[in-house]
Amino acid sequence: MHSDSPRRASSPPGAWTDARFTLERLQVDGHGLRRRVAPEGADRPAVLYIHGLGESALCFERLLSLPALAPWTQLAPDLLGYGLSAWPERARDLNGHADDLVRLLETLETRSVVLVGHSMGGVIGTILCETLARREPRVAGFVNVEGNIAPPDCTFSSLIGGFSFDDLLESGLDNVLDHIDALSGPQIDAERRSVLRAYQASMQLADPRTLHRNGRDLVQVSADGELAGRLARLDVPTLFLHGSPRGTGAETLERLAHAGVGEVEAFSPAGHWPFLDQPHAFAARLVRFLDSLTGSA
Repeated sequence: MHSDSPRRASSPPGAWTDARFTLERLQVDGHGLRRRVAPEGADRPAVLYIHGLGESALCFERLLSLPALAPWTQLAPDLLGYGLSAWPERARDLNGHADDLVRLLETLETRSVVLVGHSMGGVIGTILCETLARREPRVAGFVNVEGNIAPPDCTFSSLIGGFSFDDLLESGLDNVLDHIDALSGPQIDAERRSVLRAYQASMQLADPRTLHRNGRDLVQVSADGELAGRLARLDVPTLFLHGSPRGTGAETLERLAHAGVGEVEAFSPAGHWPFLDQPHAFAARLVRFLDSLTGSA
């Protein structure tokens, strides 16, 4: 695995702050993977952000640019098949994405990493914690943000996975994009609209094979009923963060409580992307979690 020369990213428009990260390209299993890097904090655990289904690391750019998080090295890759990364010959399943991230982490000059996984990224982060148990770089902590736990969490994955692959190509993906259009109409405020528009933009960059496979992966693993228990059994400090009232629903919260996942906190008002709805409050909570790991990092 190697990287090209990093390039300074341009500042996103509108509500986004000035960019404080570089955009790099690496080779993972023979495929080009793009990652955003904010490399200030070499003496602390690295923070690895893992995006959701149809997403890209575009959604994390605001966090990468917040001064509160500048003391930590932050990395936000586009998973293979998403965003600016290459489309692999065979679509990655969730375990395959986790394997790619293991290879990515092996290139870092750090002994520990804190994972921040959003939506599908929460499931991949759980797999990565299990994979890296008793290995280096070790996982020092895991922040699961609106990660899939129960079937009601499969809002877009059930739409995407409900199509056959041929139907997804023919008209299904357009139907999903139209659904996002409908959700982001004039009935909602400008901030929520910008979040959904950015999601729509990222989804149009995704490999349809990867999108379809991962949609079905999420429906299946959410229906298995094991994710809350797996999260509770992880041998690392874990925090589950969600949006309210438009984010994680009652069934998921009940499953987390029943499994014994101790630290579960809400941001309000917020939805499925609480780090975009409440970026400064989210960053402050993430900083407190990162500071709490200082003695064990």
